Amino acid sequence: MQVNGFKKSVFGGLKKDEVLTYLEQMSRDVEAKIRNKDDDIRELKKELSEKKEKVKDLKKELEDQKESYEKKLSLQEAEYKEKSEELKEAFRKEKEELLEKLNDIKVQFTLEKEKIGRALLTAEETANGIIENAKKQGDEMIAEAKKKADIEKERYKKQKADVTDFTYDIKKLMEKLTADLKERLD
Repeated sequence: MQVNGFKKSVFGGLKKDEVLTYLEQMSRDVEAKIRNKDDDIRELKKELSEKKEKVKDLKKELEDQKESYEKKLSLQEAEYKEKSEELKEAFRKEKEELLEKLNDIKVQFTLEKEKIGRALLTAEETANGIIENAKKQGDEMIAEAKKKADIEKERYKKQKADVTDFTYDIKKLMEKLTADLKERLD
């Protein structure tokens, strides 16, 4: 209402009391607003301070987590590096052992190959010797069989001749006996 009265006074003339009352009211309103704004500012400053403290705490917590994570990561990295070195060393040893075994197998293979070669040569020589010996013995047996056959043939011829002679002699003797018997009977 006073505002309306002020307007009337402004347009129709000013009344000092109304203007003063209006100015006092405005001054109280402004002071109240300033107090409210000061309270709001204090509240906002307090809130800002709390938020800054919270940010500080969160930064500290984040740094602690980061430090913890970095330590953990560093430990894991050291463990992995150590394990990697162990695996590399184990692989290197296993590789050396396998190469050694491979070389041993190659040497054994070469030795066995040589043994087999010698055995084949020996077997071939032995087989050739046996064949040659068998041929020689066969030739000797054939020669001896021929010799025996010749001897038997000669013996057969002689016996045949003897049998023929004996038969002839028996025939003669029979003829003589027959003649003698005829003579006696006559």
